Amino acid sequence: MWKNLIVLKAGCLLVGLVLFNSCKHEPFWNSQQNGGGTDICFETEILPDLVSGCGRSGCHNGGNSKDNLTTYAGLMSAQMINLEKPEESKIIEVLLKTKDSDRMPPPPDARWSDAKIQKLLRWIEQGAKNTTNCAASCDSSVFTFTKVKSITDQYCLGCHSGSTPGGGINLSTYAGVKAIADNGQLVGAVRHQSGFEAMPPSGSPLSECNIRVIEKWINSGASNN
Repeated sequence: MWKNLIVLKAGCLLVGLVLFNSCKHEPFWNSQQNGGGTDICFETEILPDLVSGCGRSGCHNGGNSKDNLTTYAGLMSAQMINLEKPEESKIIEVLLKTKDSDRMPPPPDARWSDAKIQKLLRWIEQGAKNTTNCAASCDSSVFTFTKVKSITDQYCLGCHSGSTPGGGINLSTYAGVKAIADNGQLVGAVRHQSGFEAMPPSGSPLSECNIRVIEKWINSGASNN
């Protein structure tokens, strides 16, 4: 009987360890099981999130004493990347904080989505390389609102969302995007035209292909398609 009891306890302990390890740090630490082998491009996939989510005025945009997270050099010099233990990178840790006073970006800005944090972690695991001139994935022949929103979500939502969006412009909804599309502000901003505040305000501008997508969508009637 004692022998069976010992075997039963050992089995329970083994199951407990398996369950604990399988759920610890989910969904981020096991990133290699979630497309970790796919190359992440810093210029087109990581930098836009940093500019939008960290580089608004008064934050980490190089315009004050805080670290500049709107460039590759600024990110690396801020010592926020741990190549030996990617999951312990400072930037990952602050993005995952649940206490409002500790997390980045701080309220009222929205917390980064799990997908964005996952992508950033995978990039660090791949060596945090300054990859530029990546193979273009943009197709300007597709210019639906769904495509436009994917662009504004990546490049603009960090500033223009939440309860206090930058400039009073909330781009998290169709109505918000349509309003600045109709008055010419959207194209003027992304084209960096005179009389408009350049968007994104720091970091790399939108690619010509992405700008054409926006212009074609507006010229075709700016439908919610």
